[in-house]
Amino acid sequence: MLKLVDLCAGTGAFTLAFTGTKKVKCVYANDMVEESKNIYDENNKHKLTLGNICDIDKTEIPEHDILTAGFPCQPFSIAGKQLGFEDYRTNVFWKIKEIVEYRKPRFIILENVKNLESHDDGNTKRI
Repeated sequence: MLKLVDLCAGTGAFTLAFTGTKKVKCVYANDMVEESKNIYDENNKHKLTLGNICDIDKTEIPEHDILTAGFPCQPFSIAGKQLGFEDYRTNVFWKIKEIVEYRKPRFIILENVKNLESHDDGNTKRI
């Protein structure tokens, strides 16, 4: 069985989709919104860890095969101010990168953000 870590999980859409296959078990989920935790916990046997992912040590994240993350997209999205890496919320992106480099999951799925590839004339994607 594949192991899933769902960061910035919200109410658990990635978890629901993957665990519904019966081939994936979520071993860790995190979000910083209490209302999301309440809904997530209501729908899953395991409990979501409440807190800012940037405050959690990478060694606390269990080994896993799949990492998903619905990280804040406002710094890049056409729906936001498009401040890119100048926006403090991109610290979540760097934390995800740190966890990926430490745990080396086989698969990484990040939330689709319109404009991520073209933001800052493609410089964001290159970074």
